[in-house]
Amino acid sequence: CTSSKGPNHKMKRLCRRCNKVGTTLPITARQKTGNEAIIAAVKEWSGVELKLVPEKPQNPPDFLDHYIDVSNPIFQPLVHTCVAGSGGSLHRVAFIKAANQILQVPDKYINHIVDLGQTLHNCSLIVDDICDNTNIRRGAPAAHIKYGMSQSLHAAYTALHNIFLSVKVHLGDECLLAALEEAARMHHCNAVEIHARDTTRPLTEAEYIAMVDGKTGSGFRAITRQLLALSEHPEGVSDLMLSLTDHVGRFFQIRDDYLDLVDETYAKKKGGYGSDFVEGKFSFPMLHLLHKSTQSNCDKLLSLLTTPAEETKQEDVLEMIETMKQAGSLEYTLQTLQKELGIIYVQCNTLEKEYGLPADEMLAFIKKLASSTQGLNLDEVATLATNPAFLSTTTQEIPAKQTQTSTDNATAAPEPQATAAPTAGAATALINKMREAAWSLLEFDVTTNLQSVDNSIKSILSCYHMYFANSGLSDKDFWKLFPAVLIIRVALSVGGRIGWKSATETFLKNGLQIWVAAKHKPKLALHVTKLTKSALQYQRVKQEWKLKQPISLTPEEACAAKTCNFRVTRILVHTIFADKIHTNLQTREEHMQALEEYVVLVTSEYKHEYDRLHNQYNIIQHFEDQYGPEQGQEKLKQKKAELRRLMQEGGLEETAAEWEEVLKKANPMSLDHAGKTPEIGLRAVLQAAGSAAWACWNDVGLSQSTLQGNSSWILSPLRAPPPNWASAPTPN
Repeated sequence: CTSSKGPNHKMKRLCRRCNKVGTTLPITARQKTGNEAIIAAVKEWSGVELKLVPEKPQNPPDFLDHYIDVSNPIFQPLVHTCVAGSGGSLHRVAFIKAANQILQVPDKYINHIVDLGQTLHNCSLIVDDICDNTNIRRGAPAAHIKYGMSQSLHAAYTALHNIFLSVKVHLGDECLLAALEEAARMHHCNAVEIHARDTTRPLTEAEYIAMVDGKTGSGFRAITRQLLALSEHPEGVSDLMLSLTDHVGRFFQIRDDYLDLVDETYAKKKGGYGSDFVEGKFSFPMLHLLHKSTQSNCDKLLSLLTTPAEETKQEDVLEMIETMKQAGSLEYTLQTLQKELGIIYVQCNTLEKEYGLPADEMLAFIKKLASSTQGLNLDEVATLATNPAFLSTTTQEIPAKQTQTSTDNATAAPEPQATAAPTAGAATALINKMREAAWSLLEFDVTTNLQSVDNSIKSILSCYHMYFANSGLSDKDFWKLFPAVLIIRVALSVGGRIGWKSATETFLKNGLQIWVAAKHKPKLALHVTKLTKSALQYQRVKQEWKLKQPISLTPEEACAAKTCNFRVTRILVHTIFADKIHTNLQTREEHMQALEEYVVLVTSEYKHEYDRLHNQYNIIQHFEDQYGPEQGQEKLKQKKAELRRLMQEGGLEETAAEWEEVLKKANPMSLDHAGKTPEIGLRAVLQAAGSAAWACWNDVGLSQSTLQGNSSWILSPLRAPPPNWASAPTPN
């Protein structure tokens, strides 16, 4: 501020800076807008001018003075963390370079991201060391030990906000949003970890992975999202890169947990073996040990884990490590690392083979980490990564930004034949989108029983005979989709259970992405959403029947609503595999709908007696109740005759006959469906489906037998009590 006597200060108003009336900023300063205004304001109150990093950092961060006033003593804790001790590993810098080989962002932006990224990492280390009560960082005293907790925290968070401002000025709004979102997620997941530690509540494996995706993965994701925002790339690469980044983050953190227990060099930098144990943290091997232990041993381990660091002896740490070895916790951790590596290998290969993008630097980066990890066998990983079933049965594929799309005024579906065949990369992306929609259902408290799973499996097998067999598609194409389709069908067939409505709404929202991704066909997305909602009307009818309420649909309408599940599957299969299909799916819409309704009616006839005995809804019974026994049977006879005529016209009679043969082999009375079986969670269903898909992928005989109706073996894991955490890891 200047004196109110100056020529530019004739507006007599309260100045926000000096709190005096009649003083204000000069007109020249007030006229600055946008990034110029931000740079001017920051320079005024912080003494530093926000500059773009001018050249490639040799030992980042080399250009702290471009966004932080390093001469100001308030930043001494950060400067100390950046330069003291043995120095950082610079793994994140290597990751940026590897990712940029794929995305090709101009050097001037990469230099800036490299320097800011390493500074941001150092800020997070200061906070981590305080939260974990860590005294040693990179072989030197941690910042809060040397400068105190308050000054260290303020140095980290002040620098963090300066970094955000620099991102806004030099990289743009989309990069700023990426940095803010991932920083918020990182802090959230750090809080989750600390809460679990302080309340001594061991996380499940799924909770641990979700926590790591934020705590460690968000640092990598912020980088990837910024590179994506600054680059041009083919459709589908964005999702694949973010999925790859998540798996790199998981590998990185689980590897850290492992090295803390087995690597002498790594342990020295953190003050000794088992620093996570000393700090009371739930590392990945520790969680495995806790979940595998008996209750008494678990209580003992938790007691040791909560012992103050200064009272924990090195003998306790070594004894705990030995216990982990005997329990197989370290071996399980290695297996998990190999699985994550295998996924990274496959996704790098996808970038190269399906999108033509070089990923050799990313592979070299991850191999360097792996080769320095005691016990990891890179040859086994390479073999695993060549297994064609590996990616389809073990990964939670590709998270993507959700788009809210209105479902009002849904229009009729375009003819499937009008959709051009997708490329191999696009087909993979569509499969991944479908998995994402299916996996989104796992977070809800939705349970089912053996009957629902068995019925869903038989329904999916009918899809095989209608849409895969004799149409140019292989059995392996079918097993690629089997786990996700089963989860969707089971979840949407348990209407009235806890969480069903929310799960359904979430699936509809996420499911839209499948169809929007199909060459950006929003009308197709709206149509499929409309079909899914129609299918849910059938679930409402089942609930009305169970509660002895008036039925809201006629039997003909209920039959049509039930076939909407088939129609959605048909459109999905055709969209993904359009380049392979040659005959059956090119049949006219009315012929395919006739086949679908015929399958529904035949299945209902076969189950009629069983459903009657168990007081369950059945379309045949609905016909008889609606029109009377005799007239109901006559209407059914007429309906089936008309359906056969349409199927014959479309050349689908043989397909229907094949399915009826399969149906005869299925005996719904062979299972105890009377409600005595325990409730089954969707994750257990996914585990069984993934195992079955893998087995059938690798065994042609088993695949053929299963597709011919001998499918009860798939339910075997669900009849027994759920396996423990160690022997059956939760699918990603």
